[in-house]
Amino acid sequence: MKMEIDVLILYAEKDNQPEGKNAEGWVSLFKKFFESMLIQVLGRSPHILTKSDNDSHISPNMDNALVVIAIMSENFVQSERCIQNISLFEKTLSVKRDFILRTFKVFKSPLPIQKQPDILQPLLGYEM
Repeated sequence: MKMEIDVLILYAEKDNQPEGKNAEGWVSLFKKFFESMLIQVLGRSPHILTKSDNDSHISPNMDNALVVIAIMSENFVQSERCIQNISLFEKTLSVKRDFILRTFKVFKSPLPIQKQPDILQPLLGYEM
């Protein structure tokens, strides 16, 4: 199956609030940085989408994403919608190992493993 989305970034809306006038949110800045890195590595512009816990414009079954990045924070773990979205992605995959290989945690702020959702605890995490 051809994937329509190379990378889907899941995050809590509060984590993308601009800090000052005319500023961009943390998630928006991360997306720009990550996209520029992927362009250098891939030699092409990847299709990256962001999905906050407040939007619904992306397919609810999330079977069209190759990779999912969860922006980890207190806001993420407190958002029922964020947890539902990551669970939906796991359910779209037929093999548990695919979830581990295609899902990544990026830490916006430190978050002890005990506070992370069970489904994400075994995954690799990257601090930003």
